[in-house]
Amino acid sequence: MWQIFIGKLQAIITSCAPSKNFFRRKRCAWVDFRTTKQLKNRYRKWKRYKSTKKTCDFVEYKRARNAAIASLRKARHKFENKLASNITSSSAIAETARRTSYFDLQNCEVEFLSHRLGDLGER
Repeated sequence: MWQIFIGKLQAIITSCAPSKNFFRRKRCAWVDFRTTKQLKNRYRKWKRYKSTKKTCDFVEYKRARNAAIASLRKARHKFENKLASNITSSSAIAETARRTSYFDLQNCEVEFLSHRLGDLGER
């Protein structure tokens, strides 16, 4: 008797109760632990400033904001340099340059276009 009741209850639960799916928020590939820490600190400082509206809290938020942005930029630059060092063919370079909004072309040689009036770029 008890087993029948439990079986029917389990069938009702599985058919009627919604199942909850947990999704992790996807971060950018270049965001590392240190950058995540800086972003959380920036958010905490912003919440503190919004609740108190004090100038000193806003100054603290600005410092945390600037540190977080600098950390993001540094992490992205490091990630893209690591990608660029692993590239072997020119098509892979073009693919990486197309995918990323910033690409370090410092060491690449570029042929200058010539025009009937002369070179379009300086050597």
